Amino acid sequence: AKAQSGTKLNPALKTSINRMEERSQEGYAHAQFHWLKCISPGKVFLKNTNKAIRFLNGAAIGGYLPAQLALGMLSAEGTSIKRNLAEAHTWFAVSAEQGNKAAQKALPKIEKLMATRDIIEAQKRSYQLRKVLVLIHGTDIKKALKSDISKRLRIAAALGDVESVHILLAQGGDADGPDLHGRTAVIEAAWRGYPRIVKSLIDNGANLSSADNTKKNALMWVAINGHANVISSLIAAGSPVNAQDNEGITALMRAAWKGHAEAVKALIDAKANFRIKDKKNLTALDYAYRAVNQAVQFILIEAASRG
Repeated sequence: AKAQSGTKLNPALKTSINRMEERSQEGYAHAQFHWLKCISPGKVFLKNTNKAIRFLNGAAIGGYLPAQLALGMLSAEGTSIKRNLAEAHTWFAVSAEQGNKAAQKALPKIEKLMATRDIIEAQKRSYQLRKVLVLIHGTDIKKALKSDISKRLRIAAALGDVESVHILLAQGGDADGPDLHGRTAVIEAAWRGYPRIVKSLIDNGANLSSADNTKKNALMWVAINGHANVISSLIAAGSPVNAQDNEGITALMRAAWKGHAEAVKALIDAKANFRIKDKKNLTALDYAYRAVNQAVQFILIEAASRG
């Protein structure tokens, strides 16, 4: 798989993209949208790709607000897809009704470019779309927005409530929806050591490259508490092993610092780079010495001796 022509993907990102594509084919709205972002870095749309159009429409119909807004913008711009102001108006109207400020500002600007009859036609289309969304989601249009469900999903993941996690995912909860600190459901479940919930979130398209506001991803958080079984699941699913947070600290450094020998071994077995240095010029072995943990020191020294 390639992000763009001539650009190779790292194995972890490739695994994540393939998993999200599988979930996208099954109709998970958040996976459809995040697949697009991974395939086309910095964008929400892959130019001239029918699959991208299909996934973006699926995510929008699935009630995923960022996808609805993206469709409105793309239809208005007319660069990646054919310009259609009526289509743009329709998606902006639906997004605006859900409280999206960007859509609320865009709507009157679009209307200035449209004839009165075209505005009336767009309003009819918006009305029909609302009816479709209500039929799909079984509720009013405002509740089609997934923020509340995603918040409940994070709480359920943090509490280890497997049944509620499954129900909320089925209702369209966003496995990658962050809180104010940037922490997602998979981060909440991982660092508390809930392997079944982590697996469910991964199976439903969670992006394991996602990180919180300090750039700590799920693997770093689980390394802090040393849940080796969860570490193995995250690595197998494609979590980037050598990612660094804002301080330059890796998951291996975190595990070594906390003295979690089994976690350190699991990360070393997954080819974690023990030579990486953080912003203070410290390696994982330096952190092991700080922790005064001989078992962790031995694992890292042995890894170094093997090259």
